[in-house]
Amino acid sequence: MSQRAILWGVIRYEFKMQARRRSLWIVFAGIALIMAGILPGNLFNSGEHLGRMTLLQQVASVTVDIDWLPLIGIGIFLADRFPRERNNRVDELFESMPGTLNTRLAGKYLGCLLGTLLPAFLAYAFDIGLLAFIKHTLLVLPLSLVTYTTIVLPGVCFITAFTLACTALMWVPLYQFLFIGYWFWGNLLGPRIGLPTLSTTILTPSGGFIGAGFFGSVSVTWIKGVTPLESLASLLILLLIPLCVMILFYCYLRWQQARQ
Repeated sequence: MSQRAILWGVIRYEFKMQARRRSLWIVFAGIALIMAGILPGNLFNSGEHLGRMTLLQQVASVTVDIDWLPLIGIGIFLADRFPRERNNRVDELFESMPGTLNTRLAGKYLGCLLGTLLPAFLAYAFDIGLLAFIKHTLLVLPLSLVTYTTIVLPGVCFITAFTLACTALMWVPLYQFLFIGYWFWGNLLGPRIGLPTLSTTILTPSGGFIGAGFFGSVSVTWIKGVTPLESLASLLILLLIPLCVMILFYCYLRWQQARQ
């Protein structure tokens, strides 16, 4: 069996294991309803700013507004994927199979990412459908795909890599607690609070920095004057860092296997 076929098999397995979790769908359904309730208020409060923006800029602003909570949910539900194999004592079974470690690790990363992203994206699509109804135009739908791919997906890749790697070394509830704290500190905390924060830098996985530079979104008021080049740098870094993290994670797992 080729490594490509094994990779596809691991992706399908990990996707099914994650997508079949009932709690995942219940939580993201609740998140969709919460963000749908917040959306009209955000549009009303920002009406003066949004009225001077193009439809693409408005969709980008809404994308940043309604996806900070789903991204937290993604990190929380990914946290137990890697430790679960050890707890169920199936990791040695996987190691005895013909797939190489890098194939299994890549398949786990992609399968877990896609399985968790599915309900998160459907929650986003539900809220974007509400926005299309409010704006009375279906053009919102294709524009939302552009903004979701550009603003949200890099952050999802970032979260997935760190979650899989960190939970191999850290107690899952502790990681979830620290992740929530990091998310508010590094993405939602404004500089006026007086604490140093990453929320005004290119290392902002919530997508506010990317949205401001590429689309001129106004969701994050303290991120201003961002150029498209800076947003491109943020996007590339948010994709490069997960790659580096997974390479280091692979090296750690190989070292761990050599010790056994």
